[in-house]
Amino acid sequence: MSNQAERDRFFKSRQHDRTDVEKVFGPRSDARLAQRMYTENKAYYESLRAQAQADGIIDAPREHPWAAMVRAQEAKAAGRVYSDSEIAAMSEFDEATCQRYFRDANPNGSRDNVGEMQKNDPQKYDRLRLSAVARGILPPTPNAIQRPVQRPPEPVSDGRFKLADALADRVNLPRGTRVSADQLDSIIKIIVEKTDSAAGPQDNAPASGDNKSE
Repeated sequence: MSNQAERDRFFKSRQHDRTDVEKVFGPRSDARLAQRMYTENKAYYESLRAQAQADGIIDAPREHPWAAMVRAQEAKAAGRVYSDSEIAAMSEFDEATCQRYFRDANPNGSRDNVGEMQKNDPQKYDRLRLSAVARGILPPTPNAIQRPVQRPPEPVSDGRFKLADALADRVNLPRGTRVSADQLDSIIKIIVEKTDSAAGPQDNAPASGDNKSE
């Protein structure tokens, strides 16, 4: 086997020569050349940047501190199984509403509204809180310390299936939610009720032509 073949086995092939990379990135780079390359051929500039990061000439871009938390929440929500009452509550109160009521930093803001709702309409408050708990915004019990819950893997043949993203969006459920056939029927009924409510009452008045005097 030739030396080149052995080199290819043990060393990753380079897209750009290090000398070229250092002309654009690093302590001895040419700023004018870098600016010209970025303006005239951004794709080639970005490929040089990637090589510079791989070579350790420049640091890789830092991830936003919330990015890992967002990915963890999305992974936790994906494939989650909800009860019928949770699905109904989540379709009524979306995540933004739950955040506004339970995580408003203004003491004179939405938190007062929560107290009024709990006093004047306790059933509505229970549904709002159930949605917030299902979304992980509130712990399962008041004032409890929220800890990650380790759930055993569910059997593949549990009769549930992934809800279509379009339907999940319509009822404010996280994408990837798994539902039963009965829950799918309930979700479709919720969507129909929302559609009918948004459309308003139908106008049954006769057409103008029917009122013409003879």
